Amino acid sequence: MEVTGKKVTSGDPFITLKKLYIDLGYHKVTKLVNVFFIVFYGFVYLLQIYYLIVHFNFEIIAKYSTILLLSTYLFNVMIFSIIYEKCILDAYKTFSQIAWPCDNASKPLQIIILQRSKTIKYLNYFFLGFIFFMACINWPWLGDQNDFLLCIQVFKKYFGSWSPLFLLFYYLGFPIIGYSAARIFFIILYGVLHLELQIRLITELFCKISRNATLEDVRNAKYQRDVYWTLREGIRHDTALKKVLFDLNKEVKHGIPVFLIVTLLCSVSIFFFAITYLESMGFGIQIRTIAFVGAVIFVLFSYSLLGQHLINQTSLLFDQLYECPWYTWNVKNRAIYLNFMLNTVRPIKITYAGICIDSRFFLSITRIILSNAFMLYQLRNS
Repeated sequence: MEVTGKKVTSGDPFITLKKLYIDLGYHKVTKLVNVFFIVFYGFVYLLQIYYLIVHFNFEIIAKYSTILLLSTYLFNVMIFSIIYEKCILDAYKTFSQIAWPCDNASKPLQIIILQRSKTIKYLNYFFLGFIFFMACINWPWLGDQNDFLLCIQVFKKYFGSWSPLFLLFYYLGFPIIGYSAARIFFIILYGVLHLELQIRLITELFCKISRNATLEDVRNAKYQRDVYWTLREGIRHDTALKKVLFDLNKEVKHGIPVFLIVTLLCSVSIFFFAITYLESMGFGIQIRTIAFVGAVIFVLFSYSLLGQHLINQTSLLFDQLYECPWYTWNVKNRAIYLNFMLNTVRPIKITYAGICIDSRFFLSITRIILSNAFMLYQLRNS
C-alpha cells in the first residue's frame, strides 16, 4: 500500500533506533570500549575524591562538585547499560516474538508510522550534532579549564609529565559517555513507539467489528463468533504486552532509585554552579556551563514528553473500546468486553515511588531543582 510515495515495510519501522542504540551499543567492540572507559573514569573519579579529601575546603567542594556529580551520573549510566544488557535484549526478543506485523496497517496508521520514522531521523541528526558540539566545547581550545575540570590539577600533581596522556584519554571519552547517556532515552523511545504501534493495531482490529454493526446482528451467530475471537485476540495481545513491560520493570526497578537520586543531585549542582560562578567565569567556561544547563533542561523535557506520549497512546485502546457497538453483542461477549475495558481503563505510566513521568514531571522537577539550587546559593552567601 503506497502512502505519500513511500511504503511501510513488513519489518521493523523503527530499525534505525535498534541499530544505533541496541545493536551498536551491545556490539563486542562497543562493550570493550565502554569497559575501558568505565575503568579509566572510575580510577580518575576515585583519584579526584582522594584529592578533595586531602585538600578539603568549602570553596573547592562548591566549585568542583558539579563536574564530579556529572561524572557520577554518566558513570552510572555506562554501568547500567552493561548491568541491564540481558534484560533489555530478553525484553526485545520476547517482544519481537509476540508483536503483530504492520503489513495490514490501515492507510492512516501507515502515515503515522512514516511520520514517526521521519521524526526519528531528525532526532538522530540533532543528537549527533549535539554530541559533536558538546565534545568540541569541552576540548581545551576554548580556554583554560582549571576552574571547571578538577582532573587537570589531579593529573599534574600525581602524574607530572605523563598528565597530557591521561588528559587526552579523558577528552577522548566524552563522545563515548555522551552516547551512553543518550542510549537509555532512545531505547525507551524505541519501546514506546513499538508499544504505540501494537496498541494502534489492536484498536484497528476493533474498528473492523464496529463498522456497519446493526441491532439485527444480535441474532447473527457468525457475527457474534467474530466478535468473540476479536475480543479474545485483543485481550491476549494486550496481556502479552503488559507482561513484557511488567517483567522488564521487575528487573530494572532496583536501579531506578539510584538513577533518580544521582540525576537530581547532578541537576541541582549544575544549576547551583551556574548561579554562583557564571559571572566570574571566563568565556569558555560560561559556554560550557550554559551548554550543560541546556542539556539538563532538554533531557528532563524529553523524558516528560516521552512519558506523556506513552500515557496518551496507551489510553487509545480504552477510547476505542468505549466506542464499540456493545449493544449488538450477546451476553457472553458483553461480559468479556466489560472485563477488557476494566483492564484498559488505566493507561500505562512510567512511575516510581509516586513520581510519574508525564507532562507535569518537567515543571515539578524543575521547581525542585531551582529551589534547592537557590537554597544552596543562599547558604553559601550567608
